[in-house]
Amino acid sequence: RDLHSFPTRRSSDLVVFGPMFNDLANAIVKTKDLYIRSIDYKMNPQDDQLVAQYGSDYNVCAVKFFLVGTYFSFHRFLQDFTKFPFLLAITKLDISTYPDNTDYILIHLTVNVYSKNTAVKQ
Repeated sequence: RDLHSFPTRRSSDLVVFGPMFNDLANAIVKTKDLYIRSIDYKMNPQDDQLVAQYGSDYNVCAVKFFLVGTYFSFHRFLQDFTKFPFLLAITKLDISTYPDNTDYILIHLTVNVYSKNTAVKQ
């Protein structure tokens, strides 16, 4: 897949990930019976191989989702996940049953999203 790039000067590496965050969140929201409880992120996690190997040439953002849904709804999301037009990887996935309703599951999902660093060097 192509690496997303943002060819203009910007104030933060996080800016390039905005459209990707939006696409991921929209894919979750449009999936029936899949709900976002929280989202967190970490820029350039040191345990990522691309960061370790190529450092400043690429930007990586680890997006942590805490979701609630059914197995079927999460399966549908994963099918859509494979169609995203940018490079991403699932780096962590934990699933457990929802305590109050066994029809639902709790999902801790970490997705690493990648972009090529095209920032203007000064």
